[in-house]
Amino acid sequence: MRISKMRYFFPLGLFLGLFLDGTFSNLFSKQMFSTSFSIESRLFVLWLVMCVCLGEVEHSMFWAVCVGFVFDLYYTGIIGPFVMIVPLIVYLTKIMYSFFKPSFIVVLLIYL
Repeated sequence: MRISKMRYFFPLGLFLGLFLDGTFSNLFSKQMFSTSFSIESRLFVLWLVMCVCLGEVEHSMFWAVCVGFVFDLYYTGIIGPFVMIVPLIVYLTKIMYSFFKPSFIVVLLIYL
């Protein structure tokens, strides 16, 4: 029985993307947040969408709930919004990806 590398790299990349979001927001706060516009980094959502579509990820909904819970605890302090939104994003991504021919461009368009 062969164990997939994605089994170990997926959670690692997911939580790395989660904490890089906060780091980039902190480091580039003057450029990303001003009175006229605001840019938010969502690397963990990009990682989730790419891995769900292009990788063979087991238990993607479980990981989506986990990362949503950690995001809510770490960044917002209110448990609820991202615990519901991130699994919904994964579910809708799976549904949309089933309608299209698999390619990298389709995955990027689904993410956008």
